[in-house]
Amino acid sequence: MAKKDAGVSFGLWWRAAVPVALVLLVACMPWSARGEYLGTIDARGIERLIAQAQGRAVVVSFFATWCSPCREETPEFIALRDEVSHEDLLFVGVSLDFDEEALTGYVRSEGVNYPVYLAEPGVAAHFGVEGIPALLIWDAEGTLRSAQAGYLPREEMRALVMRYIGRGADVSQGRSRTASGG
Repeated sequence: MAKKDAGVSFGLWWRAAVPVALVLLVACMPWSARGEYLGTIDARGIERLIAQAQGRAVVVSFFATWCSPCREETPEFIALRDEVSHEDLLFVGVSLDFDEEALTGYVRSEGVNYPVYLAEPGVAAHFGVEGIPALLIWDAEGTLRSAQAGYLPREEMRALVMRYIGRGADVSQGRSRTASGG
């Protein structure tokens, strides 16, 4: 009888321990490694993220869940986030949606693997964004190097991002080029 009780208590312990371990594992991941909706953000918040990137390039994608070209870019951003080390690149999505529930559902259903914020009023204008999708890229020193409006084809977007993390081709110039210009 004692063995049966021990088996039951072990089973209960195991069922309780696994969810706790998973929660702790996710909580210990670097925040930029998780795809999740992190609430609203203002222009100063984005500027803080850029300043805190400490030697990493920063990509900020302005988008909305109702924007078809934005939705087409999302899988490309997910693939890029998987490809590039978190030590090299901070990738952030900034939504111009009006519906927070639609945004959280989109992030979850698409499997977004980078942090996403809902822009407070005036954020897009602060960064000169007049339409979406828009992609802004800062180099590792925190200097804005590229502001792209409209949908970017996969290879063009990838090459542009790689250029500012110091590897890859500059598609607009049609030749190999690093961030230092060589």
